[in-house]
Amino acid sequence: MKDSTEEKVVGFDELVARRKRAKVEGFVKQLSDTYGSELLDRLRLMHEDHLFTLQEVALEAGVTGEAIHQWYQRLFNKPYVRTRPEKDRPSERPLPIEKLSHMEPGTSIYKGTLAEVIFQDKCELLGYEVHIPPMTVFDFSVNKHVVEVKSCWTICYPNPGYEHGYWKFSIQEGQLFAEYLACYVSTLEKFSIIPTKELIKEKGMTGSLYVPVDPTRNNLFWKYLSAWELLCH
Repeated sequence: MKDSTEEKVVGFDELVARRKRAKVEGFVKQLSDTYGSELLDRLRLMHEDHLFTLQEVALEAGVTGEAIHQWYQRLFNKPYVRTRPEKDRPSERPLPIEKLSHMEPGTSIYKGTLAEVIFQDKCELLGYEVHIPPMTVFDFSVNKHVVEVKSCWTICYPNPGYEHGYWKFSIQEGQLFAEYLACYVSTLEKFSIIPTKELIKEKGMTGSLYVPVDPTRNNLFWKYLSAWELLCH
């Protein structure tokens, strides 16, 4: 009789565990479908390696810090707390090259971070003063200009047989508070240094930047392609 009771208890516990896993898996799929797999990667790295702060993840996703806090708690079954003692925290945020070693090559978050590495290398090659701002969520301070790096690694086609295609840069509203967007296209191996005030004037504060592959089309990306001189003063 005792063994039968234990089996029932074990069976009930397993059922509860399965339901919890199913809820978490469903929530993960919902986040991935809505915000992309990169959000999940950032949450994982925020949890495991403290490579991202709650505010950084919120800015990239275009949501509030409270939303990230709630999602974190649902995924990891505990509230978000920076667990490292203050004395062990670096005085500045990790460099992009340091983050890469914690990421899976080929993922969207890896590619985005790789673009940051390429951007930093280019700025240093030009002799610019480059910093990772410790007290802000933006990517770089270049000669005291605040810069947010965006990247695109594939050509999009609105429908089959589309003649030229386009590159798409997803831009959250908070990122437009930077002075410049450094938009990198991997196939060109070049950046466009776009003043955010120009982008806001053209598109407002929300939405994505669509860049036609055809350079003869009028677009801010082509207008400011390789305009590194904007960051030199």
